[in-house]
Amino acid sequence: MTVEQIQSKIPEYVSRVADVLISNGFEAHLVGGAVRDILLGRNPKDYDLATNALPDQIAGLFFKVSDHKCGIRHCAGVDGR
Repeated sequence: MTVEQIQSKIPEYVSRVADVLISNGFEAHLVGGAVRDILLGRNPKDYDLATNALPDQIAGLFFKVSDHKCGIRHCAGVDGR
């Protein structure tokens, strides 16, 4: 499967979230079960994005923009721990 084929399977609203993060200088990576499901030809149930934006930064970018149900989970790792 090519990158273009994978990208075509990602819903517009997920791409918009990633675009907002990237255009504001943050990273945005599709992760988790959605990646697996897309590669296996399944329809993902949900989409997870990993970013280097902090929760307060995400809130500032999105909570005034969308009424779409979403959540922020914060996990931090240092040196692989």
